[in-house]
Amino acid sequence: MLLYISYSNAQTGETELYLELDKTEKELNINYNKLKGILNFIDRNALIISHKDWLKYRESNCKFKSHKDSEGGVIANKMFIDCKIISAKQRIKELKDLTIEFESERTIIESKHCFLKDVIKKDERYFIVADYVDFLTNEKAVEKAKEQGKSEYDISEKGDTIHFVYSDYYISNINPKLRTLELSEQTKIELLDFSQNANESGYKIVSAKELIEQFENHPLVILKFENGVIKEIKEQFTP
Repeated sequence: MLLYISYSNAQTGETELYLELDKTEKELNINYNKLKGILNFIDRNALIISHKDWLKYRESNCKFKSHKDSEGGVIANKMFIDCKIISAKQRIKELKDLTIEFESERTIIESKHCFLKDVIKKDERYFIVADYVDFLTNEKAVEKAKEQGKSEYDISEKGDTIHFVYSDYYISNINPKLRTLELSEQTKIELLDFSQNANESGYKIVSAKELIEQFENHPLVILKFENGVIKEIKEQFTP
């Protein structure tokens, strides 16, 4: 009784199986190298060792499955090739899943507030000129405003000085440096929209070209970066 009798297509000849194996092996190497390329030194070496071990295991396991209780020959060879194909496809899925996992771990996401000083188009590319600021609310806003001598204050009935800021927010801008940042084709741009055409959140999505056309008053926006690339520009609502 054969322990391994399932292969891709019972009618497939050896030539077709070899072609499929070659195609699968190329896909396997692509995904292996992709994962290897995003790993640090320690994880990369661990992957290299584990992949070598997997290749050895696949070879011996498929030999066992294809030759156990068989007479060898063409049938055994077909079973051996098919086993390698199926194993490779399983390994490809595993490598893809690991790549997604490691990429998500190394993704750096950050947000920055800035005044949008200008929007520029140059050689079909779009850039913004950003003036980074700190946008603070609640107690942090009061603390920073007080620290910079910009807070409002009142005197309580007990004679205590109570510091506060209007509208419960404060913008600190102590660094005048301007930064020119390029937008990608995937950058999402959302501007406040108080018209009837606005969506439920009160924003409208515009293109970089529309941003230039509607640019005015150096709006305060939030820049959202992913691995240093601007993924989103969203106008900050202020009361």
